[in-house]
Amino acid sequence: MSELLLPADMGRLQRTLFLMCAGNELFFVSLYLMKWVKTPIGLTHPLVTHLTWPEAIALMSFWVFLAKNIINFVQLWKASKILVGVDLAERAKAREASPRSKAT
Repeated sequence: MSELLLPADMGRLQRTLFLMCAGNELFFVSLYLMKWVKTPIGLTHPLVTHLTWPEAIALMSFWVFLAKNIINFVQLWKASKILVGVDLAERAKAREASPRSKAT
């Protein structure tokens, strides 16, 4: 499969990246604002009567935060597996080239 990105794909990729980062930052800003904003929005539904604006924003942006962190964990896992493979290959190469292994 080709890794070539068309200009239209780049635009979608940049928009998606921006929305994921903005949603993640919005989640953390709303957590920060929860410390000071205590005034309820004033909705009449029984589940959200005491909900503040920062809490509502945190609830909506939590899913972006969760998705971004799952993606980050998968990338970390894959990168660590690649680094382990590279490290094992370098160690095997060093063992083969060492003078001690040639003497035995």
